[in-house]
Amino acid sequence: MKRKGLITVCVLVCLIVTVSLSLSMLRSTLRARRDVAIRLQVQQTDWLLDAGIQLATVRLAESEEYAGETWQVGDAILGYYAGRVVITVLRDGDNINVEAVALLSNSNLPKKNTPSGERERGMVTRRSHQWQIKNL
Repeated sequence: MKRKGLITVCVLVCLIVTVSLSLSMLRSTLRARRDVAIRLQVQQTDWLLDAGIQLATVRLAESEEYAGETWQVGDAILGYYAGRVVITVLRDGDNINVEAVALLSNSNLPKKNTPSGERERGMVTRRSHQWQIKNL
């Protein structure tokens, strides 16, 4: 009788250890998956910012009156719900200050003038770049 009880306890201990290791590996795998998704989204946001910088450069070369724009990116980036590039051009005497801001989200981005900024849960990455052009 004592031997059966001892075997049962050993089996239960092995089962508990196995389940604990399995849960630990699952948690580690999920964390790694989330980290990869974050790095990919940051990289996509950087590419979106680069495109915004190039767009601003071309538009400024085409027209001296260019004041900036908001570029909504829809289904062009697969796997993401919304993307936006906001280009702002400010003129200060002989200087032109340009800022490009890229936002990429795996959920709804808040609308520009929405006070509540409602959106679904998700991650939004933001990258920006500012530069100055001097008129000669």
